[in-house]
Amino acid sequence: MQVENIGSDPGEVFATNQYLFDTSNRKFEADSSSTDALFFQQLNPGQKVSGKVIWRVPGGFEPDHLEPHDLCL
Repeated sequence: MQVENIGSDPGEVFATNQYLFDTSNRKFEADSSSTDALFFQQLNPGQKVSGKVIWRVPGGFEPDHLEPHDLCL
């Protein structure tokens, strides 16, 4: 995932605020212990960061959609 601060104020990225939903509409938070650069990253205006976001899901999991969230200002 790549995140860019397109605003005019600094903000923070939290990988755990990126949600994955299954076909039963159950919501899963990202695993903060398995994420890299996107876990609590401070971004100033114009800065970008890329990193992996990992979700731990049960066997037989059928992904449906992601719900990404922007910076926390």
